[in-house]
Amino acid sequence: MFFIPVGMMLCAIAGICAYLAAPQQLLVPTPLSKPIGLGGSLLFAVAGTLFLSQVWSLVTAIFVLALMLMLVWSLMPLCAALVRSK
Repeated sequence: MFFIPVGMMLCAIAGICAYLAAPQQLLVPTPLSKPIGLGGSLLFAVAGTLFLSQVWSLVTAIFVLALMLMLVWSLMPLCAALVRSK
């Protein structure tokens, strides 16, 4: 049953890579280059979906991917604000 936590972790890393490639991100001084950030995000998203589809159906795995991406993209600006306030 390690497929679920590993798949969710990979989906979260995909969201972090996409966030770090955004020009308006505030977590690191310079954003990742778009090919590296979005390519890594796509790679981690596909890998996470494949891991999750070992346990659940493909539709459920894609839903969990979307859920994890929304969660990460909601929490990353808050984390960036906390880091920059210290």
